[in-house]
Amino acid sequence: MRASKKATRLTALAEFLYRASRRVTPDELASRFQCDRATVFRMLRDLQDELGIPLDRTREGVYLRPEHYRFTVRLNRDGVMALLLAVRAYAYQQDKRTKATASALTALAEATRSIAPVLSAHIRRTAAQFDEQDEHEAAYERVLQVLTEAWVEGYRIHMYYASDPDLARPFDVYFIEPSPLSARLTYVFGYDHLRQGLRTFAIERIRRVVRTLERYEIPSDFDPYSLLARAWGVNWGDGATQPTEVVLRFRPGRAAQRVQESRWHPTQRITPTEDGGCEFRVLVGEPMEMLPWIRQWGPDCEVLAPEAVRQRVAEELLEAAKQYGMTR
Repeated sequence: MRASKKATRLTALAEFLYRASRRVTPDELASRFQCDRATVFRMLRDLQDELGIPLDRTREGVYLRPEHYRFTVRLNRDGVMALLLAVRAYAYQQDKRTKATASALTALAEATRSIAPVLSAHIRRTAAQFDEQDEHEAAYERVLQVLTEAWVEGYRIHMYYASDPDLARPFDVYFIEPSPLSARLTYVFGYDHLRQGLRTFAIERIRRVVRTLERYEIPSDFDPYSLLARAWGVNWGDGATQPTEVVLRFRPGRAAQRVQESRWHPTQRITPTEDGGCEFRVLVGEPMEMLPWIRQWGPDCEVLAPEAVRQRVAEELLEAAKQYGMTR
C-alpha cells in the first residue's frame, strides 16, 4: 500500500471508529473498508503504532475513546497568524486554566512549529499560562467536559445550579458561548425542562452535572447566532419583543475617536457630529446589559435613549459622586 494511500486509509479508519462511539467488530470493519480480516488487523496495528492512537481491543470488537482521537488540520502561515490572534484573545478573556486548553495549545504549537516557528513559540508560551489549575478551575473543567460530551452526543443532563444546589434540573445543551464582556464567564444555552423554555446559565455557577440515558435533538430552528445578534453580551431578552434601540452621544475627544475605531455590535450605527463627537446607535434585547460598557466612558458618554437606561446611569453617577464627597 503506497504511503499516501495508507495514511489516508488509516485516517478514515480512525474517523470511522470515532464516529461509531461503540465497539466495532472486525467483520464490520472488513465490510466497511472492503478488505479481509487480516488487513483489518494490520490497519488496527498501524493505527496504534504509526499514528499513536490507543485502542481498546476485546473479543467483542475495537473501541476508540473520544479523548484519544486526534483531528488533522492543514494550515498556511496566515492561518497560523489568525489562530495566534484568536489564542491571545482567548487567553485574555478566559481566566480559567484548564488542562484541555494547555494540551490543545501545546499540540497546536507543535503542529505549526515547522511552518511558522516564531508564531508557534508564542502559542506555546500562551499554552504555559494554562498549565496549572486550582480546585475551582478543576471543578469548572469537569463540568465543562460533561456539558461538552452531552452536547456532542445528544444526552440530556441533570444540572445542579448555585441558586438551588440540591435541585436536579433536567437540561438539554444547545450551545456554549464565552461572554464577550469583561465578566469572564462562559454560558451554556439550552432547554430547561424545569422552566419549560430556552434558558442561559453561567457554567461557573453550575455545581454539578450528571449525564442521563435520555436522548434529545436540538430543534432545527435554533440559531444561537441570530439570538446573540440581539444581545450586547449573552442576554438577548425574551425573544418575543423587538430589540430596544440604545442611543449614546460621545463628546469630542479621545472617547469619540476610540468608539469609531471598532465594531462593537452587528447592529451599530455611528454618525459623526459637527462638533467632532459622534452618535452611537445599537439594537439590543436587554439594554441594561450595556451599563458596564457605558460607565467606562465616564462623562464622555451621554445616554439619550431609552429613558430607563439614562435614568439608571444618572443615579449611579450621583451615588459615585457621593462616595467622593461631591454632593453638588
